[in-house]
Amino acid sequence: MAEKIGEIGMALGLVVGGAVLLIPALVILLQAAVAGLAAAGLAVGWASLIVGGVGLVIGLALLAIGISRLKAGRFVASKTLEQLQRDAVVTTRQMRNDHGIPERADCA
Repeated sequence: MAEKIGEIGMALGLVVGGAVLLIPALVILLQAAVAGLAAAGLAVGWASLIVGGVGLVIGLALLAIGISRLKAGRFVASKTLEQLQRDAVVTTRQMRNDHGIPERADCA
């Protein structure tokens, strides 16, 4: 279960990291890219659209990866009730054999 909690923490970290990095990317770094494209001769409107689109795609990719790691099916316990019951039977048999207690007929 500790591994699952670690996976949840990692997935949440990716989601938060993606969300946090979107803001400064759109506000600071992307403005610099727009200014660079405008200085290269591209119209400011087109430069803004290109840079904003690229930032949006990267941010959505990070969020999608994080959300996919949070899917409910990934965090289902790997041991089933049936396996736990088999483990209990084996443990009971081992305890009885170790202590010289005869087995009961209903421990099949």
